[in-house]
Amino acid sequence: MNDEVDEWLAKARAITSQQTGMPDVAGVRGRLDATGLSSVLALRRRDVHLLVLCVFFSAAATLWASTHFELGARQNKSTTWIATPSAVSPFGLLIGR
Repeated sequence: MNDEVDEWLAKARAITSQQTGMPDVAGVRGRLDATGLSSVLALRRRDVHLLVLCVFFSAAATLWASTHFELGARQNKSTTWIATPSAVSPFGLLIGR
């Protein structure tokens, strides 16, 4: 594996040292296609796009769920007694004891 990387770096050094002007984009793409790196880069790009979509949809679902539950909690307000009020309290009449 290291020999392949060293060989690739040596070829890249030779190619970049020969060029003095602007690089030929079509030539670079052709070299990438010949080595198979373009398919790897396309897969990486696709993975990044899928990751961004997943993050977006999970954030949207989280935002929707949090607002949905918050609004539901606000609308269902009712009186909750922690303890039964004493008979002397005016609230004791409301319970009907």
